[in-house]
Parts: sequence; C-alpha cells; structure tokens
Amino acid sequence: MSKISVIIPCYNAEKYIKKCFDGLEKQIFKEFDVIVIDDFSTDNSLNILYKIKQKSKLKIKVIEMKQNVGPGEARNVGIKASDSEYLAFCDSDDYYEENFLYCLYNKAVEQSADVVMCNSKLKLQNGSFRNNSYTNIFKLYNTKSDYIALSRTSLCYLLLRRNLFEDLPIPSLRNGEDMAIIPLLLAKAKIITHIDNALYVYCVRKESASVSVSANSFWDLLKCQQIIEKSWNKEYQEALQFIGIKNVLYSAVLIGIKAKVNTKVIKDTIRKFEREHNKWYLNSYIKTLDFRHRFFLKTIKYRCLVLTKAYVFLHSLLMK
Repeated sequence: MSKISVIIPCYNAEKYIKKCFDGLEKQIFKEFDVIVIDDFSTDNSLNILYKIKQKSKLKIKVIEMKQNVGPGEARNVGIKASDSEYLAFCDSDDYYEENFLYCLYNKAVEQSADVVMCNSKLKLQNGSFRNNSYTNIFKLYNTKSDYIALSRTSLCYLLLRRNLFEDLPIPSLRNGEDMAIIPLLLAKAKIITHIDNALYVYCVRKESASVSVSANSFWDLLKCQQIIEKSWNKEYQEALQFIGIKNVLYSAVLIGIKAKVNTKVIKDTIRKFEREHNKWYLNSYIKTLDFRHRFFLKTIKYRCLVLTKAYVFLHSLLMK
C-alpha cells in the first residue's frame, strides 16, 4: 500500500498533462501512487494518459468517466479508489516541485498531522514565476480557528489524511468546490500544521476555470457558503463568518458585478448576509486582509455601490 495517493482530475488537458506527470516522476519521495480521472475529455488526453502509464515507472491508475461530472465529483471517484493513508491533489495543468511529497509527508509524520499546508508559486503566462506565499501569517495566528479562517482555498496546497473525507464528499460545483470543502475538513482535523516552502506550481492560463468570470461562478460561490453553513461546527463561529465575508461579500459580489448579474440580486445577497451576520465588519480576522480587500469591504459596509463598481473596474484592468 502506498503512503500517499495523488489524485488528478483531467479534462481536455492534452497540452499540459505530460508536464504534470514530469513533476511526479521527479519526486524525491517514492512511496506514492497516482489516480488520474479522465472526466470524459474530448481531446487526446485519455490516449496520452495511457501512453504515460505504459512508459512510466510510477504506479498509475487511470479511471475513465462515462460523462463529464466536473472536478469535484471526479476527485470523489479518485478518493474512493485510494487505500493510502494520505491524499494529495494536483490539477492537470499544474505540477509539483520535486520535494513536494517529501516535505509534506515528513511534516505529517513528524507532528502526527491530519493536514499539512504549503505555499505555492505562480507560473505566469510569460514564463516567469511569482511566489504566492501565505503561511507567514500562521506565525501570529496559529490556533485551529485561525487555520480554518485564513487557509487558502485549494486542495492542491494540502496533504490530508484520507479518513477526513469519510462522510465529507467534495461538492459537485463547477467553481468553488475547494472553498466549500476545505473549512469542513479543517474543522474535522485534530492536528493541522504547515511548511513555508513554495512547492506547488500553479500555471496561470487565460482559459483556466479558476480565473473565468460568469454568473454561474457567482451562484456557485453562494452555494459554497450554504454548504459550509449547513455543516458548520459552531465552535468556530468567527472563522465561519470570516469565510463568508471572503466568499460572499468579496468574491461573489466582485464576480457578480463583473459578470453583470442583476444589481438587485447583488444587493439582496449583501442584505441577506448582513441579516445573518450582524456587525460582520467587527470580525477580528478582517485586519489580516490587505488594504485593497479592506477598502472593498468598506464600500460594502457603507453601501457605496459607485465605489464598489469602480474597484471592480480597476480590478478587471489589472487582471488583464
């Protein structure tokens, strides 16, 4: 039995999947297997996967979906197919640094941890790299509530004990499924820790689902928050509220305006959140946000929609 299963949902990734597997071939840590789920790709991804499996010394299991189910459900299929103690996740168009599994697994064993987090680096479209670090904040904020409130929203930066997923399937959302499940997994975990190394390489692409803007993304973010609140442990109420501030008041409103969702719908979304989270602006975690995010939330607090939309306009220009 492998120590770790690396789970990769794959959909139309013929241009990138080999680079992803190159990163796995180079891993210093060898006691792992790979479960890759082809999510009914319409390009040559599946043939490439079988060629990689045939030539590779890695333990690779290819699972073929009979219809497109999305990354959340594809990962659930991979989780069920694993018998490893720990799980790691990688997107098919990203890759690991060679010491990703080594560092995270050793940290997990050293501290008997259920979850280990690491930093990532962005590979930009021009080929340059930019560190995307966030774990420094845990030098000041290191309670379980802090980890829940302040963690990044990608399973790919985590090593997780497989039994955490028992009775906690990843939601079937097209966007934001990680945002919905990570707080619930962290609330269930007993020991959470981190390393400061940037070991996951996130490749920024124009066609990436995580950077797309649509009304569907807006609604998925609201569903994401509903899923979290439905299953929430009341012991971590302030963390829950802060997650909602990020998911609803910042991300959903930002994307909703960009996607030209009806203004009344956006205002109703804000009002609903404020009814359920009275005086949300007093949440102690808001001070951990950078100036841009705090400014945006100020425009929400004082209902200054003109400034909110101006922020969104500038944000759109900077993201081009």
